[in-house]
Amino acid sequence: MLPRVNPLTGDWLDAIDHVARRVLGPADRKGAPLVSEIRALSELYTRERHALHLAGGPRAARVRFFLPRDLPKIEGPLSFLAAHGLLPRERTWSVVDLGAGYGATTLGLARLAKRLDLADAVHVTAIDDDPQALDVLDALARETRGGRLRSEAVPIELEPIVGSVAITDPSILVRGRGLALAGFVMNELFTTHGSGPSGAPRAPDDPDRLELLERWLTRVTRALAPEASFVLLEPALRTPTRVLQTLRDRLIEGALDVPFPCAHRAKCPLLSRDRDWCHAELPLALPEPLAELAREAGLRFEGLSYATLAVRNAPPRPPTPRAATIVGGPIASKGKVELHLCHERGLTRLDWMTRDGAPPESLHRGARVVADRAPVGDRARHGRDLTITPE
Repeated sequence: MLPRVNPLTGDWLDAIDHVARRVLGPADRKGAPLVSEIRALSELYTRERHALHLAGGPRAARVRFFLPRDLPKIEGPLSFLAAHGLLPRERTWSVVDLGAGYGATTLGLARLAKRLDLADAVHVTAIDDDPQALDVLDALARETRGGRLRSEAVPIELEPIVGSVAITDPSILVRGRGLALAGFVMNELFTTHGSGPSGAPRAPDDPDRLELLERWLTRVTRALAPEASFVLLEPALRTPTRVLQTLRDRLIEGALDVPFPCAHRAKCPLLSRDRDWCHAELPLALPEPLAELAREAGLRFEGLSYATLAVRNAPPRPPTPRAATIVGGPIASKGKVELHLCHERGLTRLDWMTRDGAPPESLHRGARVVADRAPVGDRARHGRDLTITPE
């Protein structure tokens, strides 16, 4: 069973506040101006992601809200890899964070490594084209080395590199001997025709862009050490998520191991209907100071969502016939809760009768489960036809 995700403590919020006041300077915001920035940046994230490269200004929103909000999301895929022995075994990890930005993914990694005692320290090569964002990450990394975060995360030794993740030198990628990360980055890559961000917009699912993304994913993964993993997070929006699902199918055809989130190697069944997409939800509520900001900005403050993919520089492993991923629900209706399972034979709607009790919180969207028998058919009843438990 995956460990429950813990909310951020006050030490995290104190450290972020300290760094924001010191590093952001005149760009720092609180109160109503901060809420306004959060609302405007959220609109860009959800509706105009192609214009994100033009939105360097709202730094306070990124540091004070989106950084701590997104920080725990990496725990989903990393907890799975940890439970299955697919993370580095050394006590000091070498990691490459592509598009590290303000540090949500690196800091989430260091936090989980501390909580699960996975490592004693991490050396992170952090690549981003925004030097000011890397300054914030560097300041927060210092807080893990004897500062406010010393009890919250393993020490982070940071090597910041200003540059484009799309054309990263393989000699830099190989530094991620055990792990590479890319948090909410891929949806911004190759989005324009031409050599720069001012080129003509390219549709997210443009065939040429998909080809470029597939080559990029393969190149990064193959540059890592044998058995190392490349873990991606993406926004839980229909278009970038379906792009991720399409690339997952292509990578499997390219003989790479894709252990998460899918429990099988068959074609993604959710791609057959244009209205479907696959994402996960964290059973997590934001700490109250962040929840208040989210409410004022009209954003969610619990059940945080994301899409993910983990690719390994290794031959494909055989599928587990009784394993499945929850890709829909829980949906409560009269007398039951519906869970939609994705497995190597397709999709199954599992009806969990509420007279038997509610499903445990661990059975959330995106969770991997194991059934007492191989799921078959498009509908089943829990306890009678099929019984599932967290993997």
